[in-house]
Amino acid sequence: MKLPRHVRLLIAARAINQLGAFSLAFLTVLLNQELGASLVAAGAVSAAFGLATIPSRLLGGRLADRLGRRRTILIGLVGCAAAQIGIAASPDLAAATASAILLGLAFELYEPPSQAMIADAVAPVGRAAAYSLLTTALAVGNLGAGLVADVVGRSNLRWLFVVDAATCLACALVIRLALPGEEPSGDVLEPEHSPAPGVSHP
Repeated sequence: MKLPRHVRLLIAARAINQLGAFSLAFLTVLLNQELGASLVAAGAVSAAFGLATIPSRLLGGRLADRLGRRRTILIGLVGCAAAQIGIAASPDLAAATASAILLGLAFELYEPPSQAMIADAVAPVGRAAAYSLLTTALAVGNLGAGLVADVVGRSNLRWLFVVDAATCLACALVIRLALPGEEPSGDVLEPEHSPAPGVSHP
């Protein structure tokens, strides 16, 4: 089954983003080795990141309804990139903690609109194949991420987060240029409920 062009581009963009998904595995190491945090403190920062991801996916669904799906995906990706740069440039543990929490809040924003875009664009009979392709693309991205981490991590752990930020921005650029724009869902439905000629709103 041939998928719509923008669905294929969305999946390709997510695979690009996944190439940088290795940095978080090194967050605790970075905090300990580069910023001198104890293992307990570094673990607490990682836990704070994890807790921040819990409301992130819910917020992504809300923003997709209010702002539109493409805008929400872009906000999530750019937010992740900004937070990753913040972690890489952090001079102390407090700054790194704030950036880690910001990263958690942005981390899942793009998941609900991405899933919804695929569901809307692909017929029910083809959705299983579309989601399987997305899963496969992310798995391939993970394999590439390990290779990138091995090369980049040898020089400086901070560069891992810079590269991750770059993949987020590359993904955002593809989505911004390739995916169709849209109005928030509340506005999209308006034309379908517009009154017939000669009939006014109550």
